[in-house]
Amino acid sequence: MLISKKNILECNPPFLMELPNNKWQLVGQITLVGERYSVTIIEKDDGNFTKRIINLDEAPFYVGEDVWELNYGSTLMTLNHKSLDDHPAKQLWQEYLASNK
Repeated sequence: MLISKKNILECNPPFLMELPNNKWQLVGQITLVGERYSVTIIEKDDGNFTKRIINLDEAPFYVGEDVWELNYGSTLMTLNHKSLDDHPAKQLWQEYLASNK
């Protein structure tokens, strides 16, 4: 049992969203408008970065170690963890930051 819940809005980006089909998405921002959470997905297509917003049907549920569960087997986690240093999403984040300088 968790002693306390961690609010995802208090964590710094980037985030990794893992989907049940073994795919992943880079999340650059999570916001709350009213009672609805939105995530900003960062994608790279033909060398150009694009953003799109996905509205979540639920509040992310904290399970521990900076990991939150969503419906349908998806998870959100911070990319600011040593175990994810080699993940392709980390490289994509670094490229995105460099492109905005």
